[in-house]
Amino acid sequence: YFRFLNPNNQSTTTMSLSYEEALETLQSMFSGYTPQQLDTLLRHHGGHMEHTVETMLAYVDRSPEEVLEKLKDLPAEGV
Repeated sequence: YFRFLNPNNQSTTTMSLSYEEALETLQSMFSGYTPQQLDTLLRHHGGHMEHTVETMLAYVDRSPEEVLEKLKDLPAEGV
């Protein structure tokens, strides 16, 4: 299961998403990415949706390939 912080509630409330649900959510939010690219990003962040989305939004002006290249400079989570 993947962790997802509820964006409407700043408390520590989390809900679990299956891998498929997490990937599907990312695909609906970031259609310019392939499923493989999204998988790489999600796994880099240890399945943490909020951190994955934050990274993607921080580099929204970059291509998916450039974002994946930036992962080398970002600490991996959950490994």
